[in-house]
Amino acid sequence: MVVHRHNIMVRMTLNMLSSWKKFIWMPLSFLILLTKKVWDEQKFITEFTEHVMIRESGVYTLLGPKPMTFINMSYTRPTKKQRLSLWNDYPEEIKQEYKPKDIFFPSYDAQRLLAKWRTVDEEITKDTYRFIELPHHELLFINIPLCIKIISEHRALFSSLLEADLPPEELAKNLAAKSSLLREKLLENHLLTGLLCGFGLENASQFHICTHQGKKCSTPSSSPTDVFIKDHPKLSEINIPLFNVFPGGEEVVARYKSEREAILAAHSDKNFKKFALKMLKKKQAARSASLSQ
Repeated sequence: MVVHRHNIMVRMTLNMLSSWKKFIWMPLSFLILLTKKVWDEQKFITEFTEHVMIRESGVYTLLGPKPMTFINMSYTRPTKKQRLSLWNDYPEEIKQEYKPKDIFFPSYDAQRLLAKWRTVDEEITKDTYRFIELPHHELLFINIPLCIKIISEHRALFSSLLEADLPPEELAKNLAAKSSLLREKLLENHLLTGLLCGFGLENASQFHICTHQGKKCSTPSSSPTDVFIKDHPKLSEINIPLFNVFPGGEEVVARYKSEREAILAAHSDKNFKKFALKMLKKKQAARSASLSQ
């Protein structure tokens, strides 16, 4: 009888321990999963900000004066076999001067960032900014108040070329819509696209003319740097936007160089990523007020 009671007590103790294990393990498992989710989201925000704002110069659309920026999301980390294939496609003069190890490739995967962005876009952008997905792994990053400003300054030109006399706010709304035939028509026009990309009237109009005439009469605004291939580029490494500069449009380059210095003076490498996310979530009314000051 005593032995029987002893066995019952042992079983009860074991059952209690088992219950306590479940009681402790379930919230612990939840905490682990929650921590991983938060870490994954933070990792995405960091990598997305690095790519969009720094590699692709989206910071000039975030903080002005560039109304919109095309973001290339097609980069992906090539395999060793793909690198060899790319090397084999290079001209012979390059192969004579360089070796395969001298050719740099992106070590990040922008296509993975694009896939993740599709699931969280509405959480990271409010009504001041928009990310619009375009064909061929490309995003269009739009600063709506700046677009309204440029359209207002060139309203007659936009109305004429688009054959639609819409208020600047309405046109900007179409530009930022998820689906818009008017945006497709606008982006087919080099002049209007150049204006909204912040390249200036001279550069946008002459690019439009030279493209149609098949001429090459411009110089690049900047030279590519290794910021494009770094795993974690810093804000201090940003370049000015890359675009074609034509005679009479040089002041736009000077303006971007000045803007770059102002951005670097106001923000450090350490605080920029958090600041960028905060700006993306900023309400349009508050942002518009800051632009008018």
